[in-house]
Amino acid sequence: MLSNNGEILARVIMGDAFQEAEAILEKAEKEAVSIRQESVRMQAEMRRQAESDQNQLDIFLAKAKMISQAELQARMELIDQKEEILQGVLDTLRKEFFSLPGHPDYPSILMRLTLQGLAWLEGDDFICQVNSRDRVWFTAPVLESMSAESRKKLSLDEQVIDIEGGVVIVRRDGRLLYDNSLGAIFQRKEEAMRSAAARQFFRDEESGMKSQG
Repeated sequence: MLSNNGEILARVIMGDAFQEAEAILEKAEKEAVSIRQESVRMQAEMRRQAESDQNQLDIFLAKAKMISQAELQARMELIDQKEEILQGVLDTLRKEFFSLPGHPDYPSILMRLTLQGLAWLEGDDFICQVNSRDRVWFTAPVLESMSAESRKKLSLDEQVIDIEGGVVIVRRDGRLLYDNSLGAIFQRKEEAMRSAAARQFFRDEESGMKSQG
């Protein structure tokens, strides 16, 4: 009888232990499921946040790129406008420069250009080349006067050349030449005139900005 009661008691105790163990396991499984679900939720939230951050970064970079492109375009347009103004100044200077043949002092300018060419060249015998319109200024007395002043023999070429004005000095043997035509002079001076006009333009622009400030 006692033995049977002991066995029954042992079964009850073991049964309670199994039930308790099963309850613990069931609770643990539920908690594990909950933990897994929370982990999945947190991972999804982290992915959404990362995607959101990436989207924000992409938007920021796109805006920065647009602003940079707009600023570059504005600077390019400003440079183009300034270049257009400078080119207009040069065009005005060119027009005035090539109008020299109509100036009352043009004959004396021609003589100075001729003497300048003679001074630059080595030799004793030279010819001067001019266009058909300017031949009238190189009379025999004028040629003799310039020859005496330069101490070099100077004569007028029989052939006319196609230049806007000015003179080309050539040594008689053709080995040396000094181009003092209006076109050559302007070309030699153009870069210096552009730089001078640009300095004046930017100085006036800066002065205007300071006065507005």
